[in-house]
Amino acid sequence: MAKTIADAFRTLRSNLEITDLQEQTVSGRQQAIRGVLERDFAVKDSFLTGSYRRSTMIGPLKEADVDIFVVLDVKYYRQDGKKALLENVKKSLRKTYTLTPDIRPDGSAVTITFSDFKVDVVPSFVRKGGGYLIPSFELNKWISTDPKKHVELWSTSNKAHNGDLVPLIKMLKGWNKSRSLLKSFHLEDPHMDGSERRHHHGLSVRYVVRVRQGHRAGPAAARRSCRL
Repeated sequence: MAKTIADAFRTLRSNLEITDLQEQTVSGRQQAIRGVLERDFAVKDSFLTGSYRRSTMIGPLKEADVDIFVVLDVKYYRQDGKKALLENVKKSLRKTYTLTPDIRPDGSAVTITFSDFKVDVVPSFVRKGGGYLIPSFELNKWISTDPKKHVELWSTSNKAHNGDLVPLIKMLKGWNKSRSLLKSFHLEDPHMDGSERRHHHGLSVRYVVRVRQGHRAGPAAARRSCRL
């Protein structure tokens, strides 16, 4: 039993972690999925994004998802080919994961629902001027994003806050899980315009006080933005 508030926070943080065995499972599976796509497509780059990449994923693993960002050769790009691209990614994954019942386009990704956790595969193209273009299945347009920049901003913020930001976000996500007041991305948005330091019972906590909406490119700009 925790004897101090600081001990209680440490216990909470520990209870939110996934196990080493689960970590090995996630690592092996995401690498296998990337390998599948590299066999079927001309892949320029692939990398992890989301909470798994930022080390802010919390248990239970069954409720978590792992985000894989796959940068494809521009030859697959079509202005009106958003739905077709997601369907082709789905077909590629289905050939390998034949026993996985639920593989479907969802938003800008193809989601694979395994029995133990989900994987979101996001196909993309390099965007002229920086960042990437990703398809939106629901909005039927190309959206600009830059997950590598998000990770860079996040890492810089966590380092500037002496490593306090990652465990803080994990605890906030644990608190929010039963309340569903905020989306996970809003809790982890790296676009911070300010922060405050609060000292409470010996704990130094910096936390986000405002987030701002990121840039989104419209469909008319998508063709011009795609690097040929």
